[in-house]
Amino acid sequence: MRRHAYAGQVASKGAAAGVLRRDRPVRAAPARPAASVVGAVAATLQQLVALQASSQELGREILEFQVELLEDDSFVSELIVRSGDTRDPQAAIGEVFEEQIELFASSESELFAARAADMIDLRDRLLGCFGGDREPEVDWSENSVLLADDMTPSRFLEIDWKNARGIALRAGSAGSHVALLARAQGVPMLVRIGDVDPSMLECPALLDAVAGRLIVNPEAAELGASETPIHTVKLAEDVALGPALLPDGAQVKINLSLNSLASLDETPAEWFDGIGLVRTELLLPDPAALLQQEVQANIYRRLFDWAGDRPVTIRLIDAGGDKAIPGFTIPGETNAFLGVRGARLLARRPDVLQTQYAAILEAAAGRPVRILVPMLTLPKEMEFFRRKLDEVIARQGGNAQAMLGMLVETPAAALEIGSFGADFFAIGTNDLVQYTLAVSRDSDALDFGEEIAPAVLDLIRLVLREAERTATEVTLCGDVASSLVQLRQLIDCGIRSIAVPARFAPRFKHFIRHGE
Repeated sequence: MRRHAYAGQVASKGAAAGVLRRDRPVRAAPARPAASVVGAVAATLQQLVALQASSQELGREILEFQVELLEDDSFVSELIVRSGDTRDPQAAIGEVFEEQIELFASSESELFAARAADMIDLRDRLLGCFGGDREPEVDWSENSVLLADDMTPSRFLEIDWKNARGIALRAGSAGSHVALLARAQGVPMLVRIGDVDPSMLECPALLDAVAGRLIVNPEAAELGASETPIHTVKLAEDVALGPALLPDGAQVKINLSLNSLASLDETPAEWFDGIGLVRTELLLPDPAALLQQEVQANIYRRLFDWAGDRPVTIRLIDAGGDKAIPGFTIPGETNAFLGVRGARLLARRPDVLQTQYAAILEAAAGRPVRILVPMLTLPKEMEFFRRKLDEVIARQGGNAQAMLGMLVETPAAALEIGSFGADFFAIGTNDLVQYTLAVSRDSDALDFGEEIAPAVLDLIRLVLREAERTATEVTLCGDVASSLVQLRQLIDCGIRSIAVPARFAPRFKHFIRHGE
């Protein structure tokens, strides 16, 4: 078969190989088509609530907009009135949604523009319930690379990502809610690839969401050279075993970066030197768990059980910015990324902070644990978090083995790194790049190239020099460590410990050992 390559924009880094298949949304049609708008709304709401229950925190948040809209009496009343004035109620419903879609799509705000896709998602689901339509199932008996014009958030959440490996969209945006979900779950994704010849369907494909290419009928050499996960290109499992040693014998520790407890079941602990980052805000079942010590402790116990004797680093709840938690984060901030987020938010809610501290220490049960404070900018903030930790340790008997580290995410923190007194450092490159270069990390209109900017590298070197001076451990986290070009820069800079999603471990270990 002839090789074809299509260029696209990277929305979620990674790679996947499989059979190229057209994605066709499968709506869970009700037992019978709804006879009224009220019935269709009720059926749609039931589907969305069920989907929320099976989704992680980010998915639940995104779907909440649709749920709230269907619970809005004024919006539902408009649907009822407009559909009652015509012989074609479905067309009338579509017109109501179209007005809202155009309104959101015309917004200069990326946040509001993303709502247009949510409205399209809700419209299609509602009309499906009204008419009882159901698309044929997609055959996912083999690993699949999904091809679609676009994808809605609820569709992403319906897909079984154990069989579907990646997404290629003809349109779409790197700042969309679907892209956020893909990044959170580690699903490789390309957008804006344009039209793909229909004859390419059911052919072998390589989705390279690092170089920005969809290759149909790839050559064997391309599969071997791509940054493709071990489960999709059948690399030998022993690649991921053993330490990652540079040619000079120095070790680069490969730690797990974790967004979901479910992924632990499919990830061998033997691949990793420890857990380097846990995004705890994505693990909580609902906002109420912020103040439920036992619920959190049960979650954290799974981390320790999986890691065994390996070190576990747990980041405190990092909310705010693009991660809203109802009843916890501050609504309506003009610029949420520069507002009350991370450590600033936790400092305002010592009850939430102390609950999480207590849950972590309970789960550790005397085992060593490393606790990471997000988004610190001032040394006095670290003093507050250490004082609160000491109070919780004292209440639990004073026997905990807890280290308190800081996530270096701002130039201010890097420049004053020696003043914080942290037990260990983690460099969060997503925000460090954003605040250093004054560029939104979700912007699809700006491209600073594949390499890490010199200014960002200079800040990383400041942290590394302080770490060497004080014999303090430092680990690098974030998307900047998700390409081999950037990994080479970081190793040359002096980084000897990184936290990455499970899919990157085999390829990164191979690269560290062999330089290719």
